[in-house]
Amino acid sequence: LLPVDRIQPDPNQPRKTFSEESISSLATSIQEKGLLQPVSVRKADDGFILVAGERRWRAHQKAEIPKIWAVIVNVDDPNEAFEISLVENLQREDLNPFEDATGISELMKRRGYKQKDVTQVVGRSKSQVSELLKLNRIPAEVKEKVLTSELSRDHLFRIAGQETPEAMLKLHDRIVKLGLNVRETRQAAKGQETQPKHPLITRFGQ
Repeated sequence: LLPVDRIQPDPNQPRKTFSEESISSLATSIQEKGLLQPVSVRKADDGFILVAGERRWRAHQKAEIPKIWAVIVNVDDPNEAFEISLVENLQREDLNPFEDATGISELMKRRGYKQKDVTQVVGRSKSQVSELLKLNRIPAEVKEKVLTSELSRDHLFRIAGQETPEAMLKLHDRIVKLGLNVRETRQAAKGQETQPKHPLITRFGQ
């Protein structure tokens, strides 16, 4: 067991967003049943840095439990620690598509990996990695709007395939306004005039 206040999150870890509702729920569970899976940390000059398990660590803080079950991993290289954290998050499916894309891109830069190397490390196919990396083409102003729409990954890939930010926004707005499914979105992405077979009111139950 390690003191919670001697552990700090890794500012470079792939996962950037955490649901407060999810953390509160986990904190309640930890209070009632304890922590079922330890966090992983590496030694630092002034304590420890998280390698994996930031959500569990945040929930421990919220539950005001002073010590946490932790495994100390023998990793001195921050780039290797980043790789471990990314793979752990990908396996748990804790990252949104944009965090996936940013994390994989950062891993390639840090470790000098090619796409074929990444497929083996993260357990994704070459086509999956290639499509994810395309999401990095979406500029911040478009990404901010897209994130609020909760679109599927296939929708996001079609948006990322557009040539300009303006075209990306136009396709996004059309998807949301008309409630286009993936097939219809692919047609719209090619410039085809596609109308959904069912009215929007039917699609979203409004």
